[in-house]
Amino acid sequence: WVQAASLANGAEARKRRRLIDEVLRGKSLDRFLGSIEKLCTEVVMHLKDTPDDEHVPVYKYMYALCMKISTRLLFGEYFFNDMEVLKFSRNFELCIKELEEIANGVVLDSNSPRTKKYEEAAKEMRMLLTKALQKCKAGGDKALLANVLNDASVPEEQAVDDCVTFAIKGYSLVSAMTWMLYFLATHPELQDSIANEVKEAVDKTKGLSCQALLSMKSLQNSIKETLRTATIEPWAARCQDVDIDIAGHIIPKKTPVIQALGVVLHEQANWKVPQRFDASRFEDAPEDPLAFCPFGFAGKRQCPGQDLSILVMGVFLATLCPVLKFHFVPDQVITPMSALITRPQDEVWVTIKRR
Repeated sequence: WVQAASLANGAEARKRRRLIDEVLRGKSLDRFLGSIEKLCTEVVMHLKDTPDDEHVPVYKYMYALCMKISTRLLFGEYFFNDMEVLKFSRNFELCIKELEEIANGVVLDSNSPRTKKYEEAAKEMRMLLTKALQKCKAGGDKALLANVLNDASVPEEQAVDDCVTFAIKGYSLVSAMTWMLYFLATHPELQDSIANEVKEAVDKTKGLSCQALLSMKSLQNSIKETLRTATIEPWAARCQDVDIDIAGHIIPKKTPVIQALGVVLHEQANWKVPQRFDASRFEDAPEDPLAFCPFGFAGKRQCPGQDLSILVMGVFLATLCPVLKFHFVPDQVITPMSALITRPQDEVWVTIKRR
């Protein structure tokens, strides 16, 4: 389905990673803020009209929002058409569900109707990404991720593979957003704290900014604790082109080195009652980067989308919490399911009231 640049090493891979970071990290994110805030506001305004007793499906809403954000921000103008986003979302969802089945040990019959449906969806999804890349190339926006991936030195097939990789990372964001709202629905006092922080910051700066979001302690701590507790991506892997020494052990080149991030994030030596969601654990001291590693462990080769993911999570909370309060529907049992990522096995339902 995909041969990703994220698995590549060497000078060319390092160059491409540097260009990707220039688009997706640090101050470059300022250019995304307005678009993210607009899309988040659309969702909040829709939820605002929900009757108080209506059960709202969190995963369904977060999937739709994240698909729209990731396709538009990363792949450009082609996905400004909602119908193209919908086509992509439907095909992506079918593909990701099949990949989760495979990750859980299900072996698909290569000639079965189910396999053919999966292959058709993957083909359609790649075709949509190819069209998006072609439209981006014609537009020439060098600050767009799609054009970094669509570099002239890279075959089109490789560029599409890289787009698929970033789309899959968008699926991790869907899970993170779903878990975040679940945890906050069960901790209403945090919703109130975030709402107060946002109002205070917006009054000072006359609007939302990346810097203001970073200064909101309850908001940032809630995001960090969501990533730690839920262990969205429970493992990470790297492969070196040279032999390396790890704690006195020589690891031959081309040997996959896997770190169980979920184990580190729930290590009792680092986290008191690690399975419990407790945003206050980040209040007193800065997190240890070796203990808090939700985006990987390989230094500069950590997930390039981490800043963007945290920004999206922050903007949505800053848009939602001052306007609405959401409550966990009783008698649900939320069970984590780990395959490609860790997500709730079943839909998470909440009710919503205006503040």
